Amino acid sequence: MRLTKFIVTALLGFAMTNAKTVMLIRHGEKINDDATDLSPIGKTRADCLINTFGSNGTFVTPKKIYAQSLVGKKSTRPRDTVIPLADNLQLQVDLTFEADDIKGLVNDINNSPEDVILVSWSNDNLKKIAKKFGIKDAPDWGSNVFNEIWIITDNNSQYFNNNTNNLEPIRIHEGEEGYQMIVIDENVEKCIQQKFPKYSQKDGAGSLKVNLLTIFCVIGSFLYFIY
Repeated sequence: MRLTKFIVTALLGFAMTNAKTVMLIRHGEKINDDATDLSPIGKTRADCLINTFGSNGTFVTPKKIYAQSLVGKKSTRPRDTVIPLADNLQLQVDLTFEADDIKGLVNDINNSPEDVILVSWSNDNLKKIAKKFGIKDAPDWGSNVFNEIWIITDNNSQYFNNNTNNLEPIRIHEGEEGYQMIVIDENVEKCIQQKFPKYSQKDGAGSLKVNLLTIFCVIGSFLYFIY
């Protein structure tokens, strides 16, 4: 048991030496479970992530971006969510790993020379990714939550672009060997409201309003073409 614990600890230490800050996000909003792409608000969120992670963004800028592979999953949302940001940063999105290949993804991050990593994935696997990085009490990602970032880092790594930001963590989960996971808001609500003034997402509850807004838009378009 001691040997096993030592090996796990050593591997975790190696991983975080090579990637000091790993940021996990869920893909943007969808129209419904049958649709494979982003809703209008999901596309707007994707554009607004430039304000979040870009060169002059709220948080540290990723040097490598992963999104789950399209193989085995019809949804393009994880990829589509980070394409505007990747284009802005002139980065290629790594689409090597399928949704359930958590081990492969984490091993690749461990061996990556980049020290700031962004991962865009489906919500049902984000908990598994966090656990692989030693956050044993990682919670389920709420089905209506699109606005959170899970930042896995050590206590010494800066995850804001500057020290003047006053965003407070939603919660903090302690991990192994001094690492922790900070759950914090993406800080894109005002950006989304520039295009959708009535949009609101407080504590993840805004997705209901997003879906209703999308439904009304679809119904309105349908009635327009009929009449």
